[in-house]
Amino acid sequence: MEGVGVEDTTVTVLLRVYAGVDVQVTLDGQDADQVEGPPPILRYVFENVAPGTYEAQVRDVVGHHENLEVVVPQVAEPAVSFNDLFASPDTYRGTEILLEGFFFMGTETIVLSELLEPSGQAAGHVWPKGRMVWVEGSIPSDIYGRPLPTNSNWAIGALWKRAGERPL
Repeated sequence: MEGVGVEDTTVTVLLRVYAGVDVQVTLDGQDADQVEGPPPILRYVFENVAPGTYEAQVRDVVGHHENLEVVVPQVAEPAVSFNDLFASPDTYRGTEILLEGFFFMGTETIVLSELLEPSGQAAGHVWPKGRMVWVEGSIPSDIYGRPLPTNSNWAIGALWKRAGERPL
């Protein structure tokens, strides 16, 4: 096996074939949708693979085999813009959204904002500007303890709800 590539929902297994021996390549026991290319490099293409962890297996008629774990990540949903969100917030109510903006964490403030601007208080000190979405709670536990690039462009996925609303 030369390698495995994953792009969106397509998995491609590259196989170098040294002789005219019959070879079978599967992904969790399923045959490839397409086999491309002349030897010595063959491309076994598996299309519309759902997110998850799979086993790519190469077997030949002689009995040799090789296994490799393949992970197909969840494809990110397109981000909602601040314009879309603020134009019709109830459209997104109770749904998971991905919103891109600038993550700002101050003493008593955690927001995702459209822009950042100099605060005028110190060189390099900035604060949020434009439309903002408050981040409820604290730093999510899955990123707590890691260095956070605050005051930088982020995309946050979250359940959209109005202030004071209980989670659905």
